[in-house]
Amino acid sequence: MHMNAEAVAGFVINAARFIILLGVLVFVHELGHFLAAKLTNVYVVRLSLGFGRRLIGFKRGETDYCVSAIPLGGYVKMVGQEDMPKTQEEAERAEPEISNVPPERRFDTQSTRTKLLIGFAGPFMNLVFAVPVLWIAYMIGINVPAFTQQTYIGAVTPGSPAEEAGVRAGQRVLSINEQPVETWEEVQLTIMTNEDSPVTLELEDSSGNIRDVTVTPRQTEDSKRATIGIDPFITVAIGKILPGMPASQSGLRENDIILGYDGQEPTNQNLSNLVEQVNKSAGRPMTFTVLRDGKMMEFTLTPREKAVISGLEIRDGSIAFIDKEVIGEQAAKLHEGDLVVALNGQPTDHDLDHLLLQELSAGETVQLTIKQKPGLFKETQEVVVNLPVAQRGMIGVIFTPDIIRQYGPATAFVHSLEAYGDFVSLTMKTIYYLVSGKVSTREMAGPIGIAFLTTESLKLGIGYYLKLVALITINLGILNLLPIPVLDGGLMLIAVIDSVRRKPLEERYLLLLQRIGLAFILFLVLIATYNDILRVINHFLGRGFIE
Repeated sequence: MHMNAEAVAGFVINAARFIILLGVLVFVHELGHFLAAKLTNVYVVRLSLGFGRRLIGFKRGETDYCVSAIPLGGYVKMVGQEDMPKTQEEAERAEPEISNVPPERRFDTQSTRTKLLIGFAGPFMNLVFAVPVLWIAYMIGINVPAFTQQTYIGAVTPGSPAEEAGVRAGQRVLSINEQPVETWEEVQLTIMTNEDSPVTLELEDSSGNIRDVTVTPRQTEDSKRATIGIDPFITVAIGKILPGMPASQSGLRENDIILGYDGQEPTNQNLSNLVEQVNKSAGRPMTFTVLRDGKMMEFTLTPREKAVISGLEIRDGSIAFIDKEVIGEQAAKLHEGDLVVALNGQPTDHDLDHLLLQELSAGETVQLTIKQKPGLFKETQEVVVNLPVAQRGMIGVIFTPDIIRQYGPATAFVHSLEAYGDFVSLTMKTIYYLVSGKVSTREMAGPIGIAFLTTESLKLGIGYYLKLVALITINLGILNLLPIPVLDGGLMLIAVIDSVRRKPLEERYLLLLQRIGLAFILFLVLIATYNDILRVINHFLGRGFIE
């Protein structure tokens, strides 16, 4: 067994991306401290990207600008400010060049206002940085899972609190505890943070009847989070409309979210038969219910008979679904995500979906050349399969699990501010829920988890990646404001205490506080890393990275 060079290169590239991301966010943070220190005439010895041994850099004026060996962070070194306290004599022995710094330029001699300004400037820069990142993301376009944009219940677990209370699939959650909910994320967050506390759901059925149901979330053997036993309606959206087909003349649009067809309720069981029903309905009108900009709309169109590959769904040039019963033994050669590189020996282009509609004839056999996805111990290979072609009803759309949110500059800026407010609120709520015990520490993620999520987010596009980056930088800014020694919030707290006492804390007490703060941070990092390792194991066992 040998390691696949392509997969190893991919791993190295992903690691480098994460390190670069972390470096950028840390640089933005430290730049805030640096600019505030320069603004207030505090002597800055060093601005370093990374920790440890100095690798490269240059000195301009009194400040050394450098890159250090360990790229997982960075720091600003000011005279008179130590994360782990030293006496002035010890600091001067470590860096003799600071011995002649005037007392008025030392950090520890500054006014409380100046100390607070410098301490706040780092987190502030992280918080401000998120706005242009989100703005760019919305102009590029963000892929959003379609199921998160509505609040229909797709399935109810037998024997769950929800089933016992009379909740059923197909109902829509309008509010929880009299607070309106518009996305499934809001539904999930409210339920998981109310463990063992009754919550009242306002539900609407397909006939428009509304009733309240009270149910108590609880943990189960299958879930580490509080739940009432409801699953979201896992729907799809219209990703592409093919010209010349029924959908192109029906009024349907890209990003319309499918809620149902022919009067069927929006449940996971009903939607699972969507493609099959379209395939069987050639020449018969079908009515589709969709969600567009928060409004329900209906469209009637008649599927047209077309030749398609049996047992295989191809989306954007790659395999999206494999029906192993239909394909048989050849299914062992195929995997979701594999690329279709040739059709009947002819190289394919980016418009493969349209090409398949035009070139196939029922009763024939089509030859596909497939480029398999690489694995860490598996070289990329091309395989050839011969699959039958059959007649199916088609409306001429490519269904996708995601919708794209893309706007012009002005609208994108408005949405970026809305998303910014949501992220700040979510971060603050998450901290409160963790401290109050409403959310388990098992939800915490560390560097491994963040690296994995950023890598996976790139698969959904640059816009989604940038949105995640914005969330990370907001988290970094707010967490650094917590009043924990070794964090900026702790630095600010000590400055306030010194001001109230009208004298600095004794060195031994300051050292004790710093050690307690450092131990607490390391404890949280260990918990988060433990969680990350369990998630990685679950991922490789096929259970998903986040349960």
